[in-house]
Amino acid sequence: KMVIILCDAIHIGKYRRRIILRNPLQLFLVLAFVCYVEFFLRSMEASLKYERDDPREIPPFVDIISQEEENFMKGITYVKRNYHTNEVCLERECLELIVNQLARPFPKANSKQWCVTKPPVGMKETDYYGMLMVKVPKAASSTAAAATLRIQTEVQNRTLQKCRVEYNHRLAREYAGVLSEHTFLWSTIRDPAKRALSRIFFTDVSFKRKKPTDEFIIERLGVPHPKFGSISAGQGGFQVRYTSLQNIPEYTASKESNETYVARPERVILSLQRIIDSYGFLALVERMDESLVVLSMLLNLPLTDVLISSNSKVAGNSYFMRFGKCVKLVKAFVSPDVQKYLDSNLWKSRNYGDTLLHMIVNRSLDLTIDQTLGRRAFLRKFEEYKRLKALDLELCAPKVILPCSKDGKNQVGASRKNCYAEDYGCGYPCIDSMLEDEKLHSKSQQAIWKPVYGWFQ
Repeated sequence: KMVIILCDAIHIGKYRRRIILRNPLQLFLVLAFVCYVEFFLRSMEASLKYERDDPREIPPFVDIISQEEENFMKGITYVKRNYHTNEVCLERECLELIVNQLARPFPKANSKQWCVTKPPVGMKETDYYGMLMVKVPKAASSTAAAATLRIQTEVQNRTLQKCRVEYNHRLAREYAGVLSEHTFLWSTIRDPAKRALSRIFFTDVSFKRKKPTDEFIIERLGVPHPKFGSISAGQGGFQVRYTSLQNIPEYTASKESNETYVARPERVILSLQRIIDSYGFLALVERMDESLVVLSMLLNLPLTDVLISSNSKVAGNSYFMRFGKCVKLVKAFVSPDVQKYLDSNLWKSRNYGDTLLHMIVNRSLDLTIDQTLGRRAFLRKFEEYKRLKALDLELCAPKVILPCSKDGKNQVGASRKNCYAEDYGCGYPCIDSMLEDEKLHSKSQQAIWKPVYGWFQ
């Protein structure tokens, strides 16, 4: 490229009867300048193509497989393969066999363990401790952040001590090495296709104003960007990579040359086993209300600690604040051609781990309800939660003040008093007032009926 540029410059110079390169020094300076520009452009291209979070905050690459984990991988015999081609079976019936082996009930925890005023012994103020919420992009992350902030606020009000929480977009591996009895790690998992489409329509279509043609959507469904992508770089899936406390090497699940084939399913299953064993709870986006009730019961918290208004469905949140401007969000849709791609082996193999993780979390949620909490106790709590949500829908949802109004006007000043942070937990003052009225009503009812109960006794 540099030689062509120089020859072209010389040709133009002669054509115009000018001598551009008069001496060797000038030739050397031109070559040095072109080399510098080439190096600068390649550096910029590399930084844009492989954009990552702040490397100073990410632990160095570590992928040490212990002897126990090596034996675990060797003992995996429940991965079904095609008898003739030896390819991994991607059908749901085959995945269920793996889910049955990895799903587990989540244990109960206690707010006294993670809500501490000072750093635990051996930890500094700058270390991560308390409630750590891994905020997976486009997986109901704003709802999870709102729940985390409400839990923090309500527990602090009752205990009169400060609770530490983390709710920003941060890779789970940044928390590696700090997990202890004084931390509670949780996150949300979503269907990989829905999450990817939500990312594309949120970033590319709404903000970058790209036309959502079938070709463009299918192309973006194959982008393995670590933060804004739809898939991972052969690591089993975007959510597997994001929620893993270990840095999964690229193209360990599938080969870069042939991503329609899951080369090492045992490596993906090991990553899933590590994730399930590391988290205090994993919520399912498609069952978010049930997940929040289970979360409150696992932490032994009142239902009111996880009661939040739904910004998008109830308050008409069709605009999003971006650099001080309200951007209209385009609703995601799936055309027949895009659905055909989502049903292909290429998409299934690229998201082999994410699909399994979604199924495992769904099964683990049921196991937690049945074995840890008791289904009857859960159903009583869930009915009460739905009653409170109905009250919120009737009384508080119309009063929610978001950073952007329904007609796209900036109202950040008013929303700051109505939200915990940014657009998280908006409408909480009305919910608090509603719950206070509920308490007063309950006390008055008890005062009226107490003599009648005594007479019957």
